[in-house]
Amino acid sequence: MTAYSRKRLPHIDAPHTTQFVTFCLFDAFSRNEYAIPFDDELSWDDAIDRGLGSCLLAIPEVAIIVDTSVRYFDGERYDLHAWCVMPNHVHVLVTTGEELLLSEIVVGWKRFTARAINRIAARAGPVWARDHFDRYIRDNDHFVATKHYIENNPVKAGLVSEPRDWPYSSATMRATTYPDLG
Repeated sequence: MTAYSRKRLPHIDAPHTTQFVTFCLFDAFSRNEYAIPFDDELSWDDAIDRGLGSCLLAIPEVAIIVDTSVRYFDGERYDLHAWCVMPNHVHVLVTTGEELLLSEIVVGWKRFTARAINRIAARAGPVWARDHFDRYIRDNDHFVATKHYIENNPVKAGLVSEPRDWPYSSATMRATTYPDLG
């Protein structure tokens, strides 16, 4: 297991590790909000759910690019358990495989989608914040709670009334694949 820190965020990279990952648009935080300690989950979650910044991910074509990118190598390079593309950030619950570190997976998502987002939005410049937030999943209860949090994030943010109604989420796919389970 490799632990490292870039600037102020600690990260853990190890094969077959399940983690909750959040990556944000470059302008999702004001300077003061970025100073919120990363272990103060409620304050940090509330800050990103306010929908600050350009909210490029609210553009349907952009959200589809990110949603598709996150799912693309599921079952090959990693196992994707849950995801949600919000207007200014993305949540993913993922288990790494043997070949790639989590940091390499996230960089791949961000690199591919940044080019497409800039093209679709007819803009240039940074798309994603330089770093990402990750949290190691400790046990099954933590896994279930994290999956619930991810899929209910659009409801918490006031974007929809039911998780399955947010089109860029694993909750929608689950509701479509297993309609009786919603």
